Amino acid sequence: MGLEDRFTWQDLDDSTVQLADKLNPGNATADTFDISDYHKRCGMFLHHGLSDAPVSPDTSIYYYDQASSAVEPQGIEMNNLYCLFLIPEMDDDGLAENGTAPNEHAATKWENDATADEILRQHPICRYLDQAKYNCKGNQNDAGSWTCSMLY
Repeated sequence: MGLEDRFTWQDLDDSTVQLADKLNPGNATADTFDISDYHKRCGMFLHHGLSDAPVSPDTSIYYYDQASSAVEPQGIEMNNLYCLFLIPEMDDDGLAENGTAPNEHAATKWENDATADEILRQHPICRYLDQAKYNCKGNQNDAGSWTCSMLY
């Protein structure tokens, strides 16, 4: 292309994307969706902050959907292999992995936004394709009054 350091966003077009796919420096193109071999060894837990500027959360959703289409015909339950959580207002600093894939996380709002203060409310953040549903009984500010279940 010959643009070197003069490249701007206005120069980006389909040919730029095609060149990047062809060169693929660092093997950065995530296009291997059959992750069934990984299933034999362990599982995967992935979170993506919805405020993550460098990498759109749509890329994680796309990869999840493609991997699901590749492994589920092999009888592999995607939720046993790959758990995706989309975390509002989080960039790429956030959850720590402990070897056990959770079904949900509790988002917490603290009084005066200080963790030393009292908890104002907690709400579950569910795996991708699940949705938090209120049980219509308990306190809406208590995470225990909500369950994660399929959207559709």
